[in-house]
Amino acid sequence: HRSPGIIFEEDDEKKISSLGKNMFFAKIIPYRGAWVEFEFDLNNCLFVRIDRKKKFEATTFLRACGIEADSDILKIFYPYEEADVNSDTMVRLLHRISVEDVVDQATGEVLLEAGKKVTHEAIKRMLDKKVEKIRLLTGDTEKEDPTILETLRKDKIKSVKEAQQDIYKKLRGQEFIVPGQAEAYLDNLLFKNLRKYDLSRVGRHKVAAKLHNFLWKLAVRKDVMVRPDNRRHKHLALPAFTRRTLCLEDIIATMQYIIALNCGV
Repeated sequence: HRSPGIIFEEDDEKKISSLGKNMFFAKIIPYRGAWVEFEFDLNNCLFVRIDRKKKFEATTFLRACGIEADSDILKIFYPYEEADVNSDTMVRLLHRISVEDVVDQATGEVLLEAGKKVTHEAIKRMLDKKVEKIRLLTGDTEKEDPTILETLRKDKIKSVKEAQQDIYKKLRGQEFIVPGQAEAYLDNLLFKNLRKYDLSRVGRHKVAAKLHNFLWKLAVRKDVMVRPDNRRHKHLALPAFTRRTLCLEDIIATMQYIIALNCGV
């Protein structure tokens, strides 16, 4: 029995991804309950494996935890900035990646989807519809830190419910789902049931120590609402030292840490 906590290790086979990056994996090991493991494929996509079962995209896992929109996922993992849209800035906008859907306020038509590159056509549409500002990722994400972008492109699932059902089917090997069962499944397995999942006080201490910087940075963010229905905990917060189950913040910080390793940071 491994002692509870979190470990990050380089791939034993010393595999290198298609972008020449070293491959790492992470394991969150509880005192009691399912292991949560993260691993890369050769295209720098990030996958999750729960309880040694079938793997699925890490972004599907985030959606199942309530972060549904591509734009929210992008904002959590990448720095972004607001840019003016006019005939003078056109050249500077080209080929950059939008962090959220650009929408025509009058009709609700989506002019450019989150995660997509700004093209000549998109700029023309935005100028026609009088869009004045858009939010774009900063830096050369596709070269320097492509993981979340690549994983989102691979991830065919777009809603919280679909994600919960997909994970339930993969973990349980069941096609038929009783209504409500998939929704409660991850809560029961990892997040809310101490009888099923216990990280232990030692495990929580090790996770907090290892992910300290990432967890603190998440806790001060106010630009993403991860629990809109929860009045007290709408935004990301620091997990309590007494908490012995996992929480969304643990998952995000683990992903950020392993991506930083993969990028050689």
